[in-house]
Amino acid sequence: LDEYATKITTQFKTHIDRIVKHEEYWTVEANGTIFQAPVLILANAFKATKLLNQPCFLTNTKGQISLLEPSTVSQQISHVICADRYFIPENDGQHVIGASYEINSSHDNLSAEKQLENIALINQQCCLDFNENSPLLGRTSYRATTADYLPQIGGWYDEADFINKYSLLKHGPTHCDFPMPQTNNGLY
Repeated sequence: LDEYATKITTQFKTHIDRIVKHEEYWTVEANGTIFQAPVLILANAFKATKLLNQPCFLTNTKGQISLLEPSTVSQQISHVICADRYFIPENDGQHVIGASYEINSSHDNLSAEKQLENIALINQQCCLDFNENSPLLGRTSYRATTADYLPQIGGWYDEADFINKYSLLKHGPTHCDFPMPQTNNGLY
């Protein structure tokens, strides 16, 4: 990768006005400046869908983690636990548990309801005895999720090809192999 480092241009915290494919190059218009490159990597989760001006199957999903003081039981566990919620061993006097999911939420506020949900599920699954009256501490973030909750990584698919090849999936699981999707060359 070192040999390519001088050939890669990055733009951070830049408002993009428009993205267009011109022959072999992606053209990005940003605040009156035009950038061109054969490869374009979008790393802004759900907001990427607005830049491309084409439909995609991503959903904006809010998640909330909770930061909790250790319980007598949780202090004794030194490994990560993954179930319907996850548990991370104590660090600096706190455990991280999470994460809740709220599809199409429009606020960044911590939710007491989601914290109670996190605590109830991890207590139920792992008997960690966390206090449901714990102070509301944690953070929220947004993820771009697909219908199957897997991440969207790799090449950005061609919409018509995707719909054609995978239309059978709308009827539920099938027991057949599907071909690889066609992607928009140079768009990741």
